[in-house]
Amino acid sequence: PFIAIVLVDRGLAVATAGAVMALGSLAGMLANPGWGYLADTRVGPVRMLQFLTLAGAAAFLAMNLELPPAAIGLLYVAGFAVSWAAWVPLGDSLTIRILPSGSGFARVRLLQSLMFAVGAFGAGVVYTAAGYSVSLLLFPALAVAFALVAGAAPAWLRPPPGRRHPQGRRAPGAGPVPSGGTRVLSPRLGLVLAATALVLLGQSGSNSF
Repeated sequence: PFIAIVLVDRGLAVATAGAVMALGSLAGMLANPGWGYLADTRVGPVRMLQFLTLAGAAAFLAMNLELPPAAIGLLYVAGFAVSWAAWVPLGDSLTIRILPSGSGFARVRLLQSLMFAVGAFGAGVVYTAAGYSVSLLLFPALAVAFALVAGAAPAWLRPPPGRRHPQGRRAPGAGPVPSGGTRVLSPRLGLVLAATALVLLGQSGSNSF
């Protein structure tokens, strides 16, 4: 919820910050099926989530540099927004795969929403005291910690070196659950993707202003 303020703090005009966030939502929606496909068929969901988390962290670190507003906007869209869009879908996919038959997923999702509210409140307290620019250092530090913790996922979620990831593998007794990219070419997804684009653009605007 503080991204728009951070962008303005880095030199973007208010209207430009809103446009950049909307563009980031659209870019993330278009990139997300590709990330899901790679997670399902190539590198595995754990490695994909780690890579995207570190990519977002690197983009935020680069935003600390004295760069023109256009470069800051590009870093946000191409570095942070494109990778951030896949964090929740990949996290949900991992949770469903780890939990036996998906049991307890509703409680995990509820806890995630609760922690978002707690984290937003805590971040607001920190930013009020230290300024919004501290997020450009705090987030990368937390992202690196998260990537390290994600490495502790069960071994069967990580493909052996040099081999393709077994598509949609889950815990014993559970069926396959793609991360979001396996059926990307299905023509039935056209209307769903178009509707999702409108929802994400509207959501980004409501979160910003």
